Amino acid sequence: MILMVLVMLSVSRKLNTKLKKFIASSYWYLSIVLPYSYVLITYYFTFSNPVMVKLDQALSGRLALGKEGFDKYGITLLGKRVIERGWGGSDGLHMMKNNPGKYFFIDSSFVRLLVINGLILGIIALLILVGISLRETVKHEYLLPAILFLVVSSSLIDQHMLEITYNPFMLAFLSCVPQTISGGLKNGKVKENNYW
Repeated sequence: MILMVLVMLSVSRKLNTKLKKFIASSYWYLSIVLPYSYVLITYYFTFSNPVMVKLDQALSGRLALGKEGFDKYGITLLGKRVIERGWGGSDGLHMMKNNPGKYFFIDSSFVRLLVINGLILGIIALLILVGISLRETVKHEYLLPAILFLVVSSSLIDQHMLEITYNPFMLAFLSCVPQTISGGLKNGKVKENNYW
C-alpha cells in the first residue's frame, strides 16, 4: 500500500518536478529489470548464501520454492504440467496437519510463466507489458506505466498476474475505453457524445 501511494504521487499532475518525471519515466524499464532480477536470484538461490537465505525468509520461502520449481521441472519453450500442492481445500488442510513438508506452490507470476507456461510465452508477455508501458511513456503519459509497474511489483511475489482482476493486458486494453467513451476534452471542456 505504501508503494502504491508513492507511485501514484509520482504520477500526480500536482507534483510537476524533474525528479517526479524522472521517476515516472523509469517505470517502463523497471518492469523489465525487476522480473529479470527476481528470476535470476530465484534460479541461483542456494541455502549456503546467508544473504539469499535472509531474503528468502523475508519473502516467506518463495525463493526456495521457485528454485525447487526450476530444479524439478526446468524451463522449456512451451511449458509443462507442474504438480503443485497448496493449502487450499480439504486436501490442503489435511496436508497442512499431517505432512506440511509436501507443500509446493510457485508464488511468483514470473517464475510460473517460465516453468509452467514456457519461455516463449514468458518473453511474449513481458515484451507486450513493457511495450505498452514504453508506448505510454514516450507520449508522456505515466499513469498506465505506473499501474503496470505496481502489477509487476506485486507479481514478483504472487501468482495473480494473468488472473482477470490483475491482468496487465486487460488493464491496458480497458485504459483506452474511457477516452473513447467520454469523448475526451476540447478547449478545456468535455465534448458531448451520443454513446448513451
